[in-house]
Amino acid sequence: MIVGAVHAPDAFLALTGEQGTATVAYTSTETGAHGMTYKQCWIDLPNGDNEQLPHTGPCPAPDGAALTVVYSPHGIVGPIIGAKGDLMWWWAVGFQLAGIGLLSTTAVLTVRDPALEWHQRRGSAGPVRRPEARSRTASRWYRRRH
Repeated sequence: MIVGAVHAPDAFLALTGEQGTATVAYTSTETGAHGMTYKQCWIDLPNGDNEQLPHTGPCPAPDGAALTVVYSPHGIVGPIIGAKGDLMWWWAVGFQLAGIGLLSTTAVLTVRDPALEWHQRRGSAGPVRRPEARSRTASRWYRRRH
């Protein structure tokens, strides 16, 4: 499920995103809360918004260069460099479905129905219980009395 969560923006952009040509605006150098400096790339989207790329680091091209991006028109998810066909949305869907399947299987195998267990203890439902072996003494006593 973690792998699916990492690729969730790809799945979101594959469904609702638009592909367009963005322009590299600038690279900013910022200082984090821990005192470390890092570079962040900002791009101008086709709809006029100025967004930062979700990953830190220098811009993949010089300022003013054109890049193909997939972006969310409403700014819900950060833009991703590349074409819509390059998005790895199937990783998100596949791993989320696999995770849900494994969690469901675990729940089914570990949670038992209390009513079913009560019936099984009483012998009124479930597998047929075999009679317990009697000792030879009990068998002789039974034979003498009957």
